[in-house]
Amino acid sequence: MQEITHALVGLTLTYILGLDFIVGFFSAILPDIDVLSNLSFFNTIFGTHRGFTHSLLPLLIITFFLCNFKNKRVGVSFFIGYSSHLILDSFTKMGIPLFFPLKTYYSFNLGTSSDPNLNYFFIFLSIFLLLNKKTIEKAITDLGPTKTRFVVYSIICLTFITLAFYGGIYYQETTIDNLLKNNEEVYVSIEGIVCSAPKYHTTKYVNTFEIFSICDEKNKSLIVWRFLNKNNNKVNLYDKVKIEGMFTKAYKWPEITYVKNVEIIENNRC
Repeated sequence: MQEITHALVGLTLTYILGLDFIVGFFSAILPDIDVLSNLSFFNTIFGTHRGFTHSLLPLLIITFFLCNFKNKRVGVSFFIGYSSHLILDSFTKMGIPLFFPLKTYYSFNLGTSSDPNLNYFFIFLSIFLLLNKKTIEKAITDLGPTKTRFVVYSIICLTFITLAFYGGIYYQETTIDNLLKNNEEVYVSIEGIVCSAPKYHTTKYVNTFEIFSICDEKNKSLIVWRFLNKNNNKVNLYDKVKIEGMFTKAYKWPEITYVKNVEIIENNRC
């Protein structure tokens, strides 16, 4: 999701619940500190984007620390803000590594991070909740603080449990030829030869994307976009590679995006 969506949702949830909305605001955008992972310092700590910071591990560790060494109100505010970020990103096709350091990603697969419909939905929902704050406050008062916390925690936990059971991203092995006959978006594991010299694009967050094509023995090809950090080996022209990612025809050319792994099988020329 976009940063404005994360920030607004985190602020809204903590504000209408009578918690520390400043903590809610900042904790809702904190997981995306890993967008700086192409810088050496951040890469050493966080690894790639949508890695460690997008898992339950930092959520539980920091919440425990704040509740026990700061105060419970700050800890609960952090928990709700940070959880909202993980849940929103779980709606995107890229998914999140819920149980990091395990490598499986989890996603409800509803859209991309920049999908305007998905972002606008949560932005307008937040605005609606803010405009109806008094009604919500009355409902919370009638329900009582203990039952309110139980409902909020239950919703968050049930979302994570549903994601864990039904949202696992698993890559099916296939060929370039079969993929080009397919019009559906699917997570795949595929082998091919790098048949175009890799190009590199650096974003405003100092993140680098590696862009290249892979071909099969029939010279049928796909474009590959992958986020590159300092732990990745760059591919070379004519390398034989195995790629795990999502196949899509949503763009100008058929391509593999949201790449999770690139294995260089043979580092030689054809």
